[in-house]
Amino acid sequence: MAATANRKFINTAQRKRPLAPWHLKAGRLNAANDIILECTRRTRYENPWRDGADAPLGETIEQYRWDIYNGSAIVRTVITTVSTYTYTAVDQTTDFGGVQTSIKFAVAQISSEYGLGYATGPTTFTVA
Repeated sequence: MAATANRKFINTAQRKRPLAPWHLKAGRLNAANDIILECTRRTRYENPWRDGADAPLGETIEQYRWDIYNGSAIVRTVITTVSTYTYTAVDQTTDFGGVQTSIKFAVAQISSEYGLGYATGPTTFTVA
């Protein structure tokens, strides 16, 4: 059997970037027309769901980047330290000229070691 030629491999650590969050949600938060965006983090650690608790963080920090879209353009990017973001009516008015009945957003977890993780979305939700 003939040997194959050597190939150059460059490890870019792509598999170490945080996985895309899932279980995205968006809804009207209050009478002031603020919108709450939520996601559930994922982890690269093996974590059989035995105790009903959230997956372990798997990062040295907990941060998320939220991108709000108007069509295909990002109109607002926010970094949070929790898996929720409150998009206030004031910010909606700044970005769109008024309170929104639907919202399009993407979210990604951030790693202090490997940078921005894989993003979920953009996904559009109707908020009532």
